[in-house]
Amino acid sequence: MFDSDLLDRKLCEKLVQSASLTIGHNVLITGVDGYVIASNDTSRVDSLHEASLEVIRSAHKIYHDASAACKLAGTKPGITIPIIIDSIVIGTIGITGTPHEISQYALLIQQLAQIFLDFEKRQRSTTRIDYQKKNLLREIITYDSRTCDESSIYESAYEFGTDLKAVRIAIKLEEKGDPHADPSDGTHQKQILECLTRNFTHPQDFICPQNHIDCVVFAFKDSNMSEQQYLETLQQKCLCVSKECADAGIHVYIGIGSFSQSLQALRLSYEDACFAIKSLRAGIRSTPCLYSGDVIFEKLADKLPEEIYNEVFSQLFGQIKGLKKNQEVFQTIEHWFQQRFNFAQTARALHIHKSTLVYRFHRIYETCGLDMYDLDKVLAIYLLDIRQKLRSQDTSRTNSIVM
Repeated sequence: MFDSDLLDRKLCEKLVQSASLTIGHNVLITGVDGYVIASNDTSRVDSLHEASLEVIRSAHKIYHDASAACKLAGTKPGITIPIIIDSIVIGTIGITGTPHEISQYALLIQQLAQIFLDFEKRQRSTTRIDYQKKNLLREIITYDSRTCDESSIYESAYEFGTDLKAVRIAIKLEEKGDPHADPSDGTHQKQILECLTRNFTHPQDFICPQNHIDCVVFAFKDSNMSEQQYLETLQQKCLCVSKECADAGIHVYIGIGSFSQSLQALRLSYEDACFAIKSLRAGIRSTPCLYSGDVIFEKLADKLPEEIYNEVFSQLFGQIKGLKKNQEVFQTIEHWFQQRFNFAQTARALHIHKSTLVYRFHRIYETCGLDMYDLDKVLAIYLLDIRQKLRSQDTSRTNSIVM
């Protein structure tokens, strides 16, 4: 942090006004060159306060009476105190008055100024680190080997102690609600980040806010664990994060990407995590977090060519969409597929009696000619239903951006 950055005029003006009102004496602040940055006597701003030069050199306070002050340019009787941050003199504070009037305030004003400026320095440092982390995240998730310098991204990551060549999985966390709403006060994101930090504790876990509702983790895989063991551990951590957030009144979607060990693979892992969240948002899965390896069918549906979609839609899907109780049909098909065509489990998942499910199957056959045991057609309709839900997500989010 440069001295000139820390001792900016507005900050120093606030300090000077507060100190002057508190002690009832004129106060000024200089930079390391001895020139006045702020004073409640505005005529002294930008003038040389010669007494400060010796204080900056010695790092000790100096009293100067009327006789001494008249020999020093821009100086009045009083005391000049060094401002020391991290053992470095970054400027001075001057207080006008006789020694017996101001000596009782000197240490207090010095300590208050140093505490205030040190806090400001740390705040700016934190802000700078957050910006650098967000910039690194952006470079990773937009990485293209044809246009990006791979080595510079690795070097940027090393500055945070992060080895991007290690085996990792990208995790994306998105707060439920309007993704384009303005943040209220950042409280939710702060709580989410604290929750992530509690659960992802390995020094190589990279945790970063993406915007006011999204956070990303590039979770590090310990070499002592198999991929399956690690994935199970990771899913458990994500469930803990989801529960802790819910307990705090914050509801989130969590998408878990694929394994990666390169920049290109890490970008794809992030995209997989985003697609898992897209599936959760579409209401296809009712789970707090979703692994990208469990949405293979959803990926097939999303990539279904338009001509095939239109053909199957006209043959099967359109008939069901025209029914009054089409949501009941789609819900039945969805659970029938997800319960692996197990009749008893499907009835339980739908919270209905088995005899009711028999009747429902019969009614579906009568109204739209679909035999629920014709698995080819059931799968085709389920595929189209998923595709439509995923596309509706794309449309709603695009409209939000336009609005």
